[in-house]
Amino acid sequence: MGIDGFGKPLWFVLLVPIAALVLGYVLLARRHRLPPTGHAGAVLGLLGCLALTIGFAEPLAPNPVPRNQGELTLALDGARPGHGLAAANGLVWTTTPGIALGLVTGSPAIAVPPTPERAPILAALERAGQEHSAGQPDMVAEALRVTRSTVPATPVPERILLLGDGTGIGPEEFASAAECARAHIPVDTFRVGAADRGSGPDALRRLAAVSGGTSVKADSVPELQQAYSALRDRIGYDVVRSSVSRPFLGMGVAALIAAALLGLFAGERARAHSLSRGAPAS
Repeated sequence: MGIDGFGKPLWFVLLVPIAALVLGYVLLARRHRLPPTGHAGAVLGLLGCLALTIGFAEPLAPNPVPRNQGELTLALDGARPGHGLAAANGLVWTTTPGIALGLVTGSPAIAVPPTPERAPILAALERAGQEHSAGQPDMVAEALRVTRSTVPATPVPERILLLGDGTGIGPEEFASAAECARAHIPVDTFRVGAADRGSGPDALRRLAAVSGGTSVKADSVPELQQAYSALRDRIGYDVVRSSVSRPFLGMGVAALIAAALLGLFAGERARAHSLSRGAPAS
């Protein structure tokens, strides 16, 4: 449970009387020399008070909430679209249903405006794997055009995801990335099939930086899975801080109930012991 703050921290003033109770109990136990087994009820009671105090202070933790709306346009490297096909297929299946997906592949015949339906995207990806394209001179501009081709009823978050090795990126793409930044449409780059050397990886990183997006490398299956998870969380979820006080309140109530039961059991044992010795019950 990753607690990163408290909604009502003033409740922590109760820690002062709780600390006073702990000190008083320790002094009392030393004075009367209580056996170790006699501390269980008191310890449970104090732990219950502590848990309730934390619960009342309303601990907060980050919680990913699926977005109901959003648009993501996938852009495959026009010169080598095959490099991004596997990654694009994986993203289609992992992106949250509330996100409308679009697709450009470098071929004018294979361009799908953002849609909540996944079937048109999957069909277009299958065609892209069977066709060879000379590539678009500016894939970012093509993705921006497709993204703007739909006008949602209400403004929604929009992103472009460029998948490829970065070898076809030139000055035109950087100019289009700057236009995306002005339109508040980040371009994330998903680097697949690229060697660590050469201009491609650096071009992808710089392109993402110009637009306000991020760059991810994914060459192996574990890296792909990790990248899917990171992109899905960033594109399909909003992280909100929500209260996680219920577990602490439940633990506090349970500890107090257990302390009360132990107290009753100890009282009955003391009463039985007095009766067995012939003393009047108190």
